[in-house]
Amino acid sequence: MLIQNIIPDFLGVYESNADFEVSNLEAYIHRHPEIFDQYFPNHSPKTEARFQSSLVQYPKKVGEIRTISDRLPEVIKQIETDFSTMFSGDFNLKYKLIVGTFGSNGFVTPDNRREIYFAAEKLSSKTDHLKVIVAHEIGHVAH
Repeated sequence: MLIQNIIPDFLGVYESNADFEVSNLEAYIHRHPEIFDQYFPNHSPKTEARFQSSLVQYPKKVGEIRTISDRLPEVIKQIETDFSTMFSGDFNLKYKLIVGTFGSNGFVTPDNRREIYFAAEKLSSKTDHLKVIVAHEIGHVAH
């Protein structure tokens, strides 16, 4: 199991800019091309309108995004362990925890069925909700 959490990078960029703008969002995205090449275009349109809409929505979600960044890795470990026990095997999955632009909340990549992405801005920070979405995405792999 490998968990790559780039949410703290987003929070660093977001919180270091009093007026978070599209250029700041693009800088964060450009720092992680291997991740956002998977996210765009299949899971969120990469458009100026989408970016502008995201800028309006982030302030309402930033506290929850921070909580998800802290909580989600432990939830993933617990749920993957449960799946491994239930199905008697090691899934050897890779997880990408990101802040996207209000597209998909989670997805398995079509070209690498061992990578699962979670977009914090679209998730609830409630532990039970996180458990459900993690189990749902791992279920796609197990299926």
